[in-house]
Amino acid sequence: MPVNRTGKEYVVKKGFLNGPDRIFILGTEDNTQVTISGNPSGNISAGQTLMYDLNESSVFIESSANVYVLQLSGFGCEVGCGLIPPVNCTGSLQIGFTRSVSEDFKLLLMVRSGGEGDFTINGNTGIIEASDFSDVPFTDGKWKAAAKDLNTSEVPVDQACLISNSSTRFHMGIIHGSAGGGCRFGYFSDFAILESEITANGNDFCEGETLSLTTGALPDVTYEWSGPGGFTAEGSSIGISPLTPENSGYYILNGSNGYCPVIPDSIFVTVHPLPANLGEAIGLPLSLQDSLVAWYPFNGDPDDETGNGNNGTVMGNVVLTNDRYGNAESAYEFPGEAFNYISVPHSSYLELNIYHICLDFYRNRLWLRAGCAEEQGYNSGSLWAVCKWDWRQCMLYL
Repeated sequence: MPVNRTGKEYVVKKGFLNGPDRIFILGTEDNTQVTISGNPSGNISAGQTLMYDLNESSVFIESSANVYVLQLSGFGCEVGCGLIPPVNCTGSLQIGFTRSVSEDFKLLLMVRSGGEGDFTINGNTGIIEASDFSDVPFTDGKWKAAAKDLNTSEVPVDQACLISNSSTRFHMGIIHGSAGGGCRFGYFSDFAILESEITANGNDFCEGETLSLTTGALPDVTYEWSGPGGFTAEGSSIGISPLTPENSGYYILNGSNGYCPVIPDSIFVTVHPLPANLGEAIGLPLSLQDSLVAWYPFNGDPDDETGNGNNGTVMGNVVLTNDRYGNAESAYEFPGEAFNYISVPHSSYLELNIYHICLDFYRNRLWLRAGCAEEQGYNSGSLWAVCKWDWRQCMLYL
């Protein structure tokens, strides 16, 4: 078992041996103080073991640093051993098990006070009752423990069984065997502490997108979220839409099952603002105005808006459509077949000294500028094409 699954508080319930059970406490750090039933019982180092004979019904163990606790127990003269789970913020709400043979089958149970009357086995009440439990000494009434012998009518042989508690996490050990068949002993409840991890649909967004945050929901845990600008929310899943730059920052997840906190988790989210003129008609960059002979912003038509009169004519099945930002009639769709193009008639403006005209698709707009080479570009991400010139008209094959 990893050290991070050990703890500082343990409840050990005596089994069914004719004599005392034996407890072994193993240190993980030097200078660890161990207290048993309220009495200082020793100081151990990492790797050092402290032994304790358990004659009483149950015992409460505390330590100043994490320790392992191993219990030697069983029934009659048959002995087994098992690691004991730490009790603070651990445990299960339900545990599945199977009785392999008809030999003795005994349960050791630990639960927080208030949950002792909420047990069922395969949905049946009356098998494990509140009267089976007694207080664990030196826990200020916080913990109760029970040792229960179950017959084959209560727990049948070779049948999957489920023990549940409807209100409180608990720990369960099983002692199973016979005088001639030996002893099987172990704890089968959850040793892990309450821990949740945030799952997100990303951490880098553009303004207007949606942020989704989720965590694996523990059945008895309530969750609280906090974030930038005083953001708060509850639940195992949240969404924020549409995002704005003010939503950038840390989002923190906390939770509790009423008496134990969930280990927090966090994620940093960045929301990038959109350009101020996104989706609007834009003016020409200064770098494109030199030698400009035509400008086609596609504002519902293929007209040239430089004033030079180099208006285009749609040929074939070229149709207006929404641009990539959703603006209606702000882009042209070409079917990808022959004889579908936009034609520009001959004019003196287009009598150029070279046979290339540069096409720059900048936000779904088109500029024609003389004197540029085919491999040049306005900026990274610009797309250039060749205008085939037959001295009568310029046809833009896209």
